[in-house]
Parts: sequence; structure tokens; C-alpha cells
Amino acid sequence: MHRKPEYRALTLNIHKGFSASNLRYTLEALRVVLRDSKCNVVFLQEVSGENSRYHKRIKGWPNTDQLEYLADSVWPHFAYGRNAATPLGHHGNAILSATPIGRVHNEDLSLHRLSQRGLLHVTLEEGTELLNVHLGLFERERNRQLSKLIDYVLYNIPEKAPLILAGDFNDWRLTAHKTLVKELKLSEAFESIC
Repeated sequence: MHRKPEYRALTLNIHKGFSASNLRYTLEALRVVLRDSKCNVVFLQEVSGENSRYHKRIKGWPNTDQLEYLADSVWPHFAYGRNAATPLGHHGNAILSATPIGRVHNEDLSLHRLSQRGLLHVTLEEGTELLNVHLGLFERERNRQLSKLIDYVLYNIPEKAPLILAGDFNDWRLTAHKTLVKELKLSEAFESIC
């Protein structure tokens, strides 16, 4: 008999390796926190895939890209989906996994060029579906992106497949999870375990 896989998951917007106020470089501290979490799957938003300015100016900026630096030897399997590109580089969503990854797809959720957002979809080799989203700051934008997310799940995720949906929903009013529970029959992990 096959045992259902169990996951210890964490989601975090790393702000390209800086504090939320953008005043302090925090990537090294984040790496320690992620390792100490003992999670076997990690969902990250605003991971810098490349940044030529910071690479030259920030002491401690890794010689490799942020994704490889954070994954290190703890998560041998990882995926990156670019959301935003600038003349200096790009950033996006990432998933770190202790379990082998089978398929990767990045879906653009952007509604305009000033707010580049995305959905990173990873299918693990054992069949679990992982979705990492970063939604917009404004409620109208988020609601339209939630509709796109719901359509994506309905058309691309097998109905009985195990699914973990995580990310930065920018949902200060705490309404997105109600929509996802209603439309997709998902359960809020925090409510399920507390």
C-alpha cells in the first residue's frame, strides 16, 4: 500500500534578499532560517534570478544565483519562474524541493506591465502538484488574478491530485482564501492544523 506523502512547507516573499523596507541585505540570514525550518518544500517569491547592479555593489551577494544559493545542498530539486524583468536583471517565484521534480510551468498572471506577477506550477515525480503565486497589491487586480488562478487550477490540475497552493497573495483583508475554498474546495492549512 502506498503512503500519502507528507510535506512540511513554508512560503516567504524574500524581497530579492532585502528587508521589506529594502534597507538591509538579509539573504544570508534568510538562508539560515530556511535551513532551520526543516521544510521539505519551500515556496519563495521575489527571488532574484539575476541582478547585475547588486552583484557588484552588495557585500555578501552570492556568486551563484539566489535560487542555487538558497537551495544549496538541502533542496537538491528546484524551479524558478521569471515574473518581472528589468534592464538590470529579473526576479520571480521559486520552489525548493527535497523530492524530485517532474514538470515545471510558469504562467503569467500580469494584468499590466507595471505589476508583473506569476504562477509557478511544479508537478513532483510522485504526483503532488505545487503552485506558487504572487498576486498584485490592489484588490481589483488580485480579484482578476484569483479568477485566472482558479481557471488555471480547474483546467490544469487533475481533480484528485494532491495540491499545495502557496505564495504571497497580498491579501490584507483575508478574502482570497474564502474564494479559493468556495471555488476549488481547498482547505486553508492554517485553519486545518490550528
